[in-house]
Amino acid sequence: MQKELKNKLGLAGHPETKNEDVMLLEMQNPNAPGIHPPVHGTYCYMNGNLNRVKITWANEPISKINDFLQSASPLPIIDETGLTNRCSIDLRWTESLLDSEHTALQNALREQLGLVLVPTNMPVEMLVVEKAE
Repeated sequence: MQKELKNKLGLAGHPETKNEDVMLLEMQNPNAPGIHPPVHGTYCYMNGNLNRVKITWANEPISKINDFLQSASPLPIIDETGLTNRCSIDLRWTESLLDSEHTALQNALREQLGLVLVPTNMPVEMLVVEKAE
């Protein structure tokens, strides 16, 4: 694949570790009321209606929340919860267009799922793509 990128697009990539601003997703309360045992079935979605937002799933690891959070975050989110078991969740909050810090979402994560986002700066391995020589 690297050969194809170089030949067709003139690009080359290599892994590089750089210090970056990131958000760590950490478990603050493992007994949070919004984390339930997995249920049979397969559904996973995010639904928004009049600023009311809902994320729900039936049988996924808690790290699945990263898929939703990362789509709205300018920073990488790194799962540091250490949780690997599958669960069901039903996360709900009301979003405000004036809340650029997403305070309502952060409160819902903490109160309903026991999760917190912690800003930090740390080494992160990334793929650097450059014009091939």
